[in-house]
Amino acid sequence: MDKIIDWIASLTIEHKLKLAENHNTPPEVLKELAKDKEKIVRTEVAGNPSTPPDVLKELAKDGEWLVRWSVAGNPSTPPDVLKELAKDGDEKVRAEVAGNPHTPPEVLEELSNDGELLVRDAAKKGIEGLLRR
Repeated sequence: MDKIIDWIASLTIEHKLKLAENHNTPPEVLKELAKDKEKIVRTEVAGNPSTPPDVLKELAKDGEWLVRWSVAGNPSTPPDVLKELAKDGDEKVRAEVAGNPHTPPEVLEELSNDGELLVRDAAKKGIEGLLRR
């Protein structure tokens, strides 16, 4: 594992981004990239459907709203993580949760009563999507 950490540390940001967005990047590499100091790298890892659930759970706690927004929109994000992100302080994150096709119906119901119009509209669309299934 130390070799992977050293190798990732030696990469340019451009190479890190290519790895972070690649669906074929090994999980252990994505796990290390999720710790990168650059938020854009963490954001790409957060949006990658191949990112392991435990890594998504950690990224959902990131201090940068854009990283949490990417986790919220990732189709691989587990429902329990989406439930937590539905309480996020940023309305863009909550709206992205509402737009995720894997958000549990009870979470969509809660978001449909959100104080922000952006979130309520996204939740309404999410509920409509559920009804079409």
